[in-house]
Amino acid sequence: MVAELGGTPEGIVRRQMDEEDRLGSLAGLVRFTTGQSLDFLLIVDTAPMTPTLLKYRFHLADSQNRCLVRFDMSPHHAGLRTFPHHKHVGQDEDVVESGPPDLEMMLAEIQFHLAERE
Repeated sequence: MVAELGGTPEGIVRRQMDEEDRLGSLAGLVRFTTGQSLDFLLIVDTAPMTPTLLKYRFHLADSQNRCLVRFDMSPHHAGLRTFPHHKHVGQDEDVVESGPPDLEMMLAEIQFHLAERE
C-alpha cells in the first residue's frame, strides 16, 4: 500500500511489547517521493477480547516538515465534542474535531495531500 503511494519505509523505529505481552507500541516513519513524510505512533493495550488504543499520533508533513495534517489524542482540547480525539490541519495546525483515524481515513488523507503537490 505505501509503495503504491510512492512511499518508502524509513524503517520501523520500534516495535515493543511489555513483559506480559499486554502493552504494545509501534512507531515509524515513511518518506514519500514527493518529499512528504508520515510519522506515526500507536500504543495498544492488547488485553484479551478488549484491545484498547491508548495513544496514537499520525503526522503527515511536507518536505519542509510543516504540518499538513496530524491526528492525535493528546488531552489539550477539552472543548471539542470528540475530545480527546482531534486533528490539526495545515501549517497553522488549526484544530478540528475528528474521531480516531482508521487505515482508510489515513490513506485518503495521504492521497489527498500527495495529489495536491503534483
